[in-house]
Amino acid sequence: MTITEGISDFSLDKVYGGLMIFSGLATAFAALMMLFGWAVPVAIALMLIAATVTTVVAWFKPDEIERWLDKALHFGSNNKGAFTHLSLQTAELEKLRRQ
Repeated sequence: MTITEGISDFSLDKVYGGLMIFSGLATAFAALMMLFGWAVPVAIALMLIAATVTTVVAWFKPDEIERWLDKALHFGSNNKGAFTHLSLQTAELEKLRRQ
């Protein structure tokens, strides 16, 4: 799950996406080490490090406002698409305001 989350948010924030991908891969590798009994203490330490990295990096997760800003017509970087019309952009902003 952390790998797919990192991949989907990599274009919005490369540091966040990259660290989430790394954390997911480290967890998967540690799980394989535990499954096959290779260096169990190292696997436990690796899982603890991956959990800490995931927790700290999750504070920087792009939220809905950052996603809206990325898709904005005139000033967004449009990595995850763009609004096709100003009325759609305004409607999405109104929806975010109500949340």
